[in-house]
Amino acid sequence: EDDASEYLADLPRIISLGETKLVVDLNLEIFDQTHSNIVVTGNARLVTKPTGTISARKLGIFVGGRYYPLFLRTRDWCDNYAPDATLLAQPRFYCEYSETQWEFVATPNQNMLAKAVVIARPAGLSDGNQNTWLGDNAGDLLFGACLMEAEHWIKADDRYADIKAKYAENLAVRRLELQNLIRNPGYSPYKPAPRPAGQSAGETATDTAG
Repeated sequence: EDDASEYLADLPRIISLGETKLVVDLNLEIFDQTHSNIVVTGNARLVTKPTGTISARKLGIFVGGRYYPLFLRTRDWCDNYAPDATLLAQPRFYCEYSETQWEFVATPNQNMLAKAVVIARPAGLSDGNQNTWLGDNAGDLLFGACLMEAEHWIKADDRYADIKAKYAENLAVRRLELQNLIRNPGYSPYKPAPRPAGQSAGETATDTAG
């Protein structure tokens, strides 16, 4: 127990660090956020990410009412694929341009909307919520994660190893219980998208669109 005013003032930060650790360790797909009305401006390659985005898991565009997935490439690859930004076409690829923007290539030839499924931090107790999914369903793990962060603050190194071992034990059990909610570890945005039902092998969304 520590009643020091400095410690109490830092409790929200300690809880926030514990929540962040648990979110990363559990890696649950249910915390992904879907944004369906991202504005893509014609003749402009840079697209603003939704607030709070860490990275995109899936990204695509709507053209003529039809959805077309975009494929992740490196920034250098995109520069070589479409070096002339004045040449307009329907985008096929994107890269992580900055903390707040993606780059679409080729340069979009019209205004359109994009849809993204992104990894983002869920709201936590440290944000002033009385209840959260983590607190209600993994309270023991959250408590352990916060204790580890608190031990760093008060420098109680003799207890840290014991708390860490107990956290690891609980984490393994909880990950087994929540295995159907964990993000697919084999997922890669570089893999081709699965074919829609009824689409023959070798046929793409562009082919079916004519």
